[in-house]
Amino acid sequence: MTKKIITHFCSPEVQNKIFELYNSLAPNRFPFDFELIQSIRLTELTDSDCLFFVTTDDSSIDDVRNLLNRKTPKKRQIVIVSSDKNNYFDLAFEYGISNIISIKNLREPIFSGILRSVFQNTDQQNSRLGGYILDPFFPRALTLDKHHTLSGKVEPNSLIKKAFSDSIEQLNQSVRYTFMINCHELISNALAYGVRGITPHDRDVNIAQLGSEVEIPAGKEIQVRIIADSDNYGISVKDFGGTLTKNRILDKIRRQSVGIGETVQLGLEDFTGRGLIILSKHGLLLFSLKPKISTEVALICSAREIPKIANFSILTIEDKW
Repeated sequence: MTKKIITHFCSPEVQNKIFELYNSLAPNRFPFDFELIQSIRLTELTDSDCLFFVTTDDSSIDDVRNLLNRKTPKKRQIVIVSSDKNNYFDLAFEYGISNIISIKNLREPIFSGILRSVFQNTDQQNSRLGGYILDPFFPRALTLDKHHTLSGKVEPNSLIKKAFSDSIEQLNQSVRYTFMINCHELISNALAYGVRGITPHDRDVNIAQLGSEVEIPAGKEIQVRIIADSDNYGISVKDFGGTLTKNRILDKIRRQSVGIGETVQLGLEDFTGRGLIILSKHGLLLFSLKPKISTEVALICSAREIPKIANFSILTIEDKW
């Protein structure tokens, strides 16, 4: 069955952007057929095999709410395309949508990766090894692909250079420092929540610290995958705590963002969330959430240059849709 990419619920600017991206795709690089639909009636819609890109500007927000209220498509099928001009958090919270892509980050590799993530089924993402969440965004020949298992005693402050020196050396010199920062943030969160079992509340009120050493016991090993092609690199970190939720992701990013009409972020003095917002502005932040089983967080960044700061971009995959 032909998959449908629907932009009827977007502003003209985003419709034109996606139209250009759609025309740049090579259909033979996808294991499924797809078509772009720019105009459609709600009565003509079906929930299956559709991907809806939506915006929250004045010209489209009423139609978007009608879509969500009347058709209730699965949340994975809705992608909010955000901009500095519009309040998209209210819609995201109200309907539990955690696929939010900055229009500045909506480029061909990200666009085609979203299509594969939504439309292409794979059993590999259920592997304990982890890292397969990145595959839809790296269809071309890889210049780097390494799996690492972190176990036993580790020192968070020196871990990145010790464990990933080979991968660091294979990256462009200009992005190595930000790569190490990104790696450290992802792994620190996995150690805190997935290994040590620190609760979100304890971290929020700053009564629990990670410490200079962490013992990773058998059964709680952290799985790390680092991949790259000629344009981008990806870091995936998987822990087996399964404590991260979609609502916490949205809440933390909202509190660390300056909303429309605000001069500072609500969470200016928060102890948590700043690292997440920094990561999400470096590129595309991916989440695979399996409550009480595992949490996988991945980041895709430019492998050519230091990422330019944009609105945050996240894509969330959950065990049950």
